[in-house]
Amino acid sequence: MINRIDSVYLDASPSEECSALTVLVVDDERTVRSFLYTCLDRAGCVVLAASDGQEALEICRHSRRPIDLIVTDLDMPRMTGTELACLVDKPVLFISGSGSVTLSELQASSPRRDLLYKPFRAAELLRRIRALAPAHEQAVN
Repeated sequence: MINRIDSVYLDASPSEECSALTVLVVDDERTVRSFLYTCLDRAGCVVLAASDGQEALEICRHSRRPIDLIVTDLDMPRMTGTELACLVDKPVLFISGSGSVTLSELQASSPRRDLLYKPFRAAELLRRIRALAPAHEQAVN
């Protein structure tokens, strides 16, 4: 578990930027949410943040900016990350501190899903986001 923003985890270089993306970060732990926000902001993303799935759903419904991708914790009160993912038509990067779920289970509803276990470094976070990003999908197809 990440208890503070640690410079060892903020290891992204400019070549790993994911600018021009709007990313919604969803985590009930403020320190994790802050870490994710900082990583993505430093990479040039526009970052929106929510503390749970219900708040994230409201942001998705009312945001003036189109949201390109969601990074969400799996286990949160009020609405889980998987419940949120089923309600939005967006690529989703799930993050989890436990190995209780597999990527194949998460991709059952959509292939535009990935899973990253905590703790992780910013470079890995950004690599996964770039792989899920809509512009990357178009470049591959």
